[in-house]
Amino acid sequence: MTFYIVNTSTGPKTVNRVEMKTGGQGFTFVNLQLPVTIPANDSVAVDVIFNATVDGQFKDSVGFDICNEMVYFTELRAGVGNPQILAGITPNLPCDAQFNQVTVGEPTPRNVRVSNPGNYPLTITGASAPTLAEFTTNLGVGALSYPIVINPQQSIQFEVTFTPTSTIAYTDSIVFQSDATTPDPIATLCGEGIQASLSITGFDWQERRIDRPNAPRSYNGIITLDNKGTQGVLVSALSAGDVNFEINPNNSVAYPINVGPGEQRTVPVTFSPKTVGPHTLQVTANSSIGDRTATLDGIGIVPVATMTPLRNFGNTVVAGDPTTFTTLDVVITNTNYQFDDVLTITDLTQVVPGTVQEVIANPANWDATTQGFRYDKNGLLNTPIVLNPGESRTFPVQFYSANPGAKTATVRTVSDAQDEVASNWIGQVTQTLTSDIAVVGGAVGPICINSNGTITATITSTGASPLNITNIALVNNASGYFTITSPLNLPLNLAVGQSATFDIAYAPVVAGNHVATFEVTSDAVSGAVASQPITGVAQSFARNFTIAGPTNAVEIGTNITVPVRLDAGANILLADVKQVQFTVNYQDANGAKILSNVAGNIVLNQALAA
Repeated sequence: MTFYIVNTSTGPKTVNRVEMKTGGQGFTFVNLQLPVTIPANDSVAVDVIFNATVDGQFKDSVGFDICNEMVYFTELRAGVGNPQILAGITPNLPCDAQFNQVTVGEPTPRNVRVSNPGNYPLTITGASAPTLAEFTTNLGVGALSYPIVINPQQSIQFEVTFTPTSTIAYTDSIVFQSDATTPDPIATLCGEGIQASLSITGFDWQERRIDRPNAPRSYNGIITLDNKGTQGVLVSALSAGDVNFEINPNNSVAYPINVGPGEQRTVPVTFSPKTVGPHTLQVTANSSIGDRTATLDGIGIVPVATMTPLRNFGNTVVAGDPTTFTTLDVVITNTNYQFDDVLTITDLTQVVPGTVQEVIANPANWDATTQGFRYDKNGLLNTPIVLNPGESRTFPVQFYSANPGAKTATVRTVSDAQDEVASNWIGQVTQTLTSDIAVVGGAVGPICINSNGTITATITSTGASPLNITNIALVNNASGYFTITSPLNLPLNLAVGQSATFDIAYAPVVAGNHVATFEVTSDAVSGAVASQPITGVAQSFARNFTIAGPTNAVEIGTNITVPVRLDAGANILLADVKQVQFTVNYQDANGAKILSNVAGNIVLNQALAA
C-alpha cells in the first residue's frame, strides 16, 4: 500500500526519520530515501509491503521525525488466516454422493456437505455444475446463492438429485471455486441406473444427538424395499455391521421378506450415534434376483460446555465489613463448533456439599458454616438454562468469611453436554491486626472578647497495632478564632494504648458561640480521617464612663483631680473586670501636642481601683 507525507505549511520541511512504532508486525518500507525535503503544500509517497509468516491480526503505526520529535499518524492493519474447503465428508465410500442402484427415470435426492476446517472464513464464488444431465443440484439458488461464506469449523449442505436414464454406472463431480484449494474442493458423484424389479432405499437422519450411557438416544428410520417388476422377489436378509445402526431391531420383520409385484415393504432401522461427526453404512439386501444396496446416513452432534475453570478471590481480612465482599463473574458457554447443538443446564451442584451458600437473603447475610462463597442459585436456575451454540450465561459469585484460613469450593454442571464442567473457587482469609484511633476535642468559655482561652485535644491509639498519624488540621474554622498553639511533630507513631495531646487557642474579638473541627489523618482501620468538634463562648459587657476634666489651664507640675463617673448600663458584677484603661491627650487648642504621655503621672484613686 502507499501513503503520503503531506507538508501543509508555507515552507519546506525535512523528514529525517520514518519508522514503525512497534515493529516486528510484518510491515516494511520500500523505496524510501531519507532524509527527504518536502516543499510547501507538497507531498512524498511512501510504499509499505506486508509479509505474513504466521496467522493472526497485525497492526502498527507509522511515525515521522518532525523537529526531532517522533509523531505517529498512520495506522496499518492486516489479518492473516487460511480458509480450507472440504467438499463431501462421507467416509469409507468411493463417492461423496453415493447413490448406488436407482431405478431408471426415478429422481433420487441426497445431501452433500461442504465444510471449512480452516481458521478463516471460506468464500465460495461458484461451482462447475455436473457435466452429466442425470445429476442436478440446488447450488446457486435461494439460500445457496453465490457467494457462499462458511465460517471456520462450520459447514453447509446442498442437495444432489440423481435421475438415471439408462442401466449404466454414472460418475461425475462438482468443482468449487473459492479462496481455498485445499484439502478437497471436489465433490464426487456416482450412481447406477437399473431396470430391476427390486430397489432398496436407505434413510438419512440428518443431525441427531449422540447416544451416551447417561443419556441414551435412539432414532427410528426405515429401509424401503420396492418391487417395480411383475414378479415377486424374496429378500432373504439385510446385512450390515455398524455400532451406530441397528437393522430390523428385535427381528420385528421375519425373513425371508416377500415383496410382491408393484409392492413396497419397509424394514425398521435405528440410528444411535456413539460419537460426533458423520456416520454412513451401506446395507446389502440379499434377494432372489441378486444383491441390492442402500446407504444409511446420520450425523452425531452434542453440545460442548465450558465454564470459567478458576476464580481466585484473593485475600480478605477477618475484621472486614461483610457488606464489602469480593465479587467475580463465572461464565458458562455453549461452545461453537462444527457438530454443536443446543445446551440445556438443569442444575449446578457442589462437589463438596455445604461449601457454597446458594441463597442470598440480604448483602450482610452470610452462612458461617460454608467456605464463604455464595451465589443466587434460584435466580440463575429458576428455569433450566438453554444456550444456543456460541451463547453464554454469566453469574456473579461473592466471597466473604469471618473465619481465617484458605477457602475452596467447586461447582459442577448438570446438563446434556458431552461432558460436565466444573468451576473451582479459592480465597484466603487472614487474621490481621489493625490500628484504630479515638480523638477528644473540648470547649472553652465563656470568656471576654479580646482575651484568650485554651482547649487541650487528645488523640489515643485504640487498635491492636501502632497508629501512624500523618496530619492534624483545623477545618470549618469560619470565625478564625481557633489556632493550634502546640503542634505535634508529624508524622507521629503512637503505640497501642498511647495518647498524645496538643493545645488549641481561642481568641475571640466578637461575642457569641464559635465552633470549628480538628481532623486527624492516620492509618486507622475505622477511617483515614477522624474528627472532633471544638467550641468557644465569648462575652462582652458595655458600660460607659464620663470624665469631667477642668476647663481652665493647669500649670505643669500641678496635681489636679478629675472626677470619673460610671454611667448606668449592663450589670457587670459577674463580668470579672480585670482592667480599666484611660487615654489622656496633651495638646493645645489647635491640636498640637506639647508634652509626651507619661503613664506614671496618672494615678487612680482607691475607689476606682477597687
